[in-house]
Amino acid sequence: MDREEAEAQFFRVKLACGLFRESPSAGTLKTMLESVKDEDRIHYLVGSYVIYPLCIHMRNSEIKLPENFIELAFKIIHHTLKRTNIAQINGFLDIFGTFCFFLDSELPNYESKVTISEEIKIQILMSISALFKSTDSDVLRKFYSETSYKKQLGLLIHLMLKELEIKQGNKIPFLVINNLMSLLNTFCQFRPVRYTPNKVLFNTALQYDFLWTSVRKCTESFQIQKVMVFFIPGITSKLVHFITTHVQPSASLIAAVILTFANFIVYTCNNKFYKHILEQESPPPHDLEKEELYVNLNKDWWERTSIRLSSLYVSTTQICIAHENFKTRLCLLEAAAVMLGNCQISLPILMTSLIDTLIVLSADTNKFVSDSATKMISTFSNLPELNSFNSLLLRIEELTYSLPKIAHNLNDSNKLPILRLLSGYLKLIGKIQLKIGNTNIRMKECIKNLVKTFISVLEFDISDNTILNQVMVLSAPKTEDLSTLKIIFTNLGDKSVKAIIDILHTIGMYCVFESILSYIFELSEKEHIRKELVFILNHLIVGSVETQSIELVTNTIETVIPIYLQSEWFEDLDRSAYALVKNRANFDEEINIPTIFALKDRTIQQILILEGLGHFAVSLGMNFQPFLVTTIFPLLEKSNNSNPHLQAQSYDSLQKLCLALKYPSVQNLIHDNADYITNVISLQFFQECTSQSALDVLQAVFRNSSVKLLALLEDSVSYLLKSIRFYHSHDESVVLLPTLVVISQQLFNWQYTEDDDVIITSDNSTECFLNEYEDYIHYYHPQEDDQVTNPSPENPQESSDLVEHNICVEIIDSISYYTNFPTAKVTTFAIRVITNCILALRSNQERSLPILHRIWPQFLACTKTNYSIILIASLECLALLAHYFGHFLRSRIEKDLWPFFISSFKRLVDQSKNSTTYYLHTQDYKSQLALLHTIPNIAFDLKIHFPEFHKLLSVYHPYCSLSQPRELRAKAIEGIAILAQINPESVYLLKTLLQPSEYGNI
Repeated sequence: MDREEAEAQFFRVKLACGLFRESPSAGTLKTMLESVKDEDRIHYLVGSYVIYPLCIHMRNSEIKLPENFIELAFKIIHHTLKRTNIAQINGFLDIFGTFCFFLDSELPNYESKVTISEEIKIQILMSISALFKSTDSDVLRKFYSETSYKKQLGLLIHLMLKELEIKQGNKIPFLVINNLMSLLNTFCQFRPVRYTPNKVLFNTALQYDFLWTSVRKCTESFQIQKVMVFFIPGITSKLVHFITTHVQPSASLIAAVILTFANFIVYTCNNKFYKHILEQESPPPHDLEKEELYVNLNKDWWERTSIRLSSLYVSTTQICIAHENFKTRLCLLEAAAVMLGNCQISLPILMTSLIDTLIVLSADTNKFVSDSATKMISTFSNLPELNSFNSLLLRIEELTYSLPKIAHNLNDSNKLPILRLLSGYLKLIGKIQLKIGNTNIRMKECIKNLVKTFISVLEFDISDNTILNQVMVLSAPKTEDLSTLKIIFTNLGDKSVKAIIDILHTIGMYCVFESILSYIFELSEKEHIRKELVFILNHLIVGSVETQSIELVTNTIETVIPIYLQSEWFEDLDRSAYALVKNRANFDEEINIPTIFALKDRTIQQILILEGLGHFAVSLGMNFQPFLVTTIFPLLEKSNNSNPHLQAQSYDSLQKLCLALKYPSVQNLIHDNADYITNVISLQFFQECTSQSALDVLQAVFRNSSVKLLALLEDSVSYLLKSIRFYHSHDESVVLLPTLVVISQQLFNWQYTEDDDVIITSDNSTECFLNEYEDYIHYYHPQEDDQVTNPSPENPQESSDLVEHNICVEIIDSISYYTNFPTAKVTTFAIRVITNCILALRSNQERSLPILHRIWPQFLACTKTNYSIILIASLECLALLAHYFGHFLRSRIEKDLWPFFISSFKRLVDQSKNSTTYYLHTQDYKSQLALLHTIPNIAFDLKIHFPEFHKLLSVYHPYCSLSQPRELRAKAIEGIAILAQINPESVYLLKTLLQPSEYGNI
């Protein structure tokens, strides 16, 4: 700008400045602000004419200045500095001192003079940035270089860092960080910090090489670095303290802090400056040692600084890695690469932490971050920390020894980086080991120590502790059940477990498999750590598939599977104990009954073995075919286990088996291997008639097969029925009869087409059992006039029906004895089996009706029992029989059972009236519930009319009284609604006669 333009500009601004000098107020300041904003560029003399009077007036004011006055003044200064340049050191110091004055809240009488709000601080910080950008480089060089100005620079840095300690919004911290970067950007071409996460860009370390060379003369740069290095401990510690104590820092704030931290370290502690200092190292002059701001940059100082910066950096990495936004980890990677490329010699202790960062981020869940970190590792692959076998092995040993403490003391977010770090180092050393050969003894010992460490770290539990829950499995577990029925780790989260699995996969890829296998089998002699060893071995084998030969993996699995399936590893402890008790020679012999903890450990071990079999199948694919015969039988056996965890896991492994061997479903898998399965079942029945494993597999096969397979299963069912006819004791009956329940229900299910998709399940409660049949009523209505023809062998479907009917008749003949069994549980099983078989025969009335006639006396005796459990089962079955065979049973029920039902209602109504809570736990109460729920449905199916209907209504309605227990009254009201469908007039008349005070609103 020439002289004439400057003079013209001066006259435009002069009027506003004159008004302010005559009357300093907010109004005159607004006029000045408008005049400054109108100028695109301001001459430095005009700028001085505007800025200096403002600074002098605000500093020397004897009265407390209004807040809006100060804010307007700094806005004017900010806009002026953006449009002018400062060419004199005195003017720079004057403005600099004004900023420090208003930021320093510890000055005498500070509160009495000014009130500094957050908006004013923002204007001051923005003005500081504008000041450094508008000042000539010669002035700034003099300010940085001369020792006399160190205190002023230090005061400004102190005051800005102090603002980070105040709880406030994000804008002031960003401005502070930006101003700190301005101190460096004066002479260095650092990339500006991007505060918007979407604009954070990744750059390689090569762009940061020789950053300080942008200064005109190296000697001047070294002089400035000597000044700035004094402030490094304070700046870095305050930055890290701010970000680690900040509540939920944003991604942009973390990015700004970590990049500022890195840029300060690179500028003040780079390799070239370090070499220069050591080359120039000489005893300091006596007068300099006495100076307050002197730092002796000897080797001890560099070592102490390296240790301190390493500690601060580690604290920052924990925040960055745990943050959900991947851009924070990207900035951390950039910062690590910058320092690694420029401070290898000057800060050697920090290098380990920087390399750790690259390795941890190479396993990041975000692909862009992991790929970038992998590229960085390749860029710095010439470093001894990354290519030296001994250095890598030493770091792995250090991490291995620290794992137990970390696993038990740190939270999961802090464990994850350590585990990923270990995985990354193992991958690096594994690649080197493949080149040099698997002969390093120290490496083998290191892997053994790592296995030992994982044994101590892994603590298993199960998500639902139903260890001994006896559940009769009648259908395959649902897929979503696996999320709730699974093994959990008491001290590790899902991400940490995934990291451990990745470590085991890596070991499997690169370790000497024979030595590690022999070591694991040696440890397996200790029974209490077998479950940990199974988990480790499973994932070692899965990992080995990627690099080891398929022949080696197959041989390993061939060795492992028989060990997994031997009885001391895979058999249920409760069954083992039962066998010992049953087979003991005398009652004085002591038997070790397993504790609940032992049962829990064995359950977890079995789940892990089942999981391993599924993993092996998926890993080998079609190469798993030779192991199918060995594994399918135990998998089917556990799919019928009483423990729901084993059921779910075994079914999951069966599905993986189908996936690996390309079977469409578990049903197809069973059908294609049915000959082997049935042969083993028959063989086990031949050796031991009550073989629980054969019974479990037989149930599983029936659940997962169709009627087409019935011809192959007929021999197995015949063996079972022979055993039932031979053994009449309670122990054998309880073992054998549940299998017949499953078989009979499946025979009933197979009467429906595949489109019906109906499966009957067993439940001990009346309501659940009847609800299972609700859909049947809508889908199937047998006709009374159906004519059944004799089956023809030429029709495959009719042939299957003939086999099914023959089996049903044989089951009924074999089981009828148990309807009068002295044990209620056995009798209940027998009732359910017979009912299912009769229902399966309903399409063949020539066979079903005679059988129903023959077993009616026994069924009648069960219904009139005093045991509630037998009565409930009988009523459930009677409701089904009445629905499907009502025309045949109507007269029998009216004659033989209706008087019993009427008398039961009369007898029990007084007992439940005004009863206490204790009554709700009695057998009479359970019998009442079953009767109230079932009898109206039977009456509806049989189309009961006068006089039986009115007899029932007369004894049924007292249960609607308010004096009855709430659940009984609710069931009675539901029953009245069903009876109203038979005879609405009678029910309506009864309702009008009932008193609301006694019966309430029905």
